[in-house]
Amino acid sequence: PDFIVGIINTHPYHVDALLQLSDLCRLSDDLALAAELVQRALYCLECAFHPSFSVTLGNCRLDYRLQQNRSLYIALFKHMLFIGSRACYRTALEFCKLILSLDPEGDPLAVVLALDFYALRSQEYEWFLRIANDWEPTRNLSQLPHFAYSVAIAQFQLGDVEQAHILLQKALIMFPGVLIPLTEKCNVQTDSRITSSPFFKNAQLTQSKSLTQLELLYVARSYHLWKESELVPWLESNVHQVLDRIDA
Repeated sequence: PDFIVGIINTHPYHVDALLQLSDLCRLSDDLALAAELVQRALYCLECAFHPSFSVTLGNCRLDYRLQQNRSLYIALFKHMLFIGSRACYRTALEFCKLILSLDPEGDPLAVVLALDFYALRSQEYEWFLRIANDWEPTRNLSQLPHFAYSVAIAQFQLGDVEQAHILLQKALIMFPGVLIPLTEKCNVQTDSRITSSPFFKNAQLTQSKSLTQLELLYVARSYHLWKESELVPWLESNVHQVLDRIDA
């Protein structure tokens, strides 16, 4: 740490040193300074932009595999997380779009895993559903647990309850490993039929570790979304319908 601070004292706008020191400050719970260092790094990077490079147009591309480009990706990503932690969800969503626009095909930082959370938190339901439908043929987003559940929530919030029922039941059948950790995280008391069902109880034992990790990441990030008063009864009723279909 002292060596990094020494570099910054000599070169106040050394981008990589600023990002490294930001990580150290975050680990020591000095979040304000960590965010300020990331902002300083972004300012330095923005000053170095070519006149033809405009992030607002959405047509600029950067190859993450080139070392020179990674600092911008990392600084934008860290800034997105910091402003998201301040409940500035719409702003975080816009930064999510910005990072994705730099390499929409490769998505090197996997911001697609955060896209649904910020979209739902900022109540951009129609935009999120449009993106999900547009990308489904090429990216198979419905094969990701967070997208499967988030699309159902978006439909429910827009009032399309019947379609939301279908989508949620499909998500529960495809990714049953989400349910038990989600109810535990939300402190929801479910009836014995749900907790004793092998379909949900043993789901994570019969699936790949990578899928389990994706499910746990979704629960850890998005469980607040399910604490709304309307969503818990809706989830429980659809769980029972899924169990009826399995038992039939």
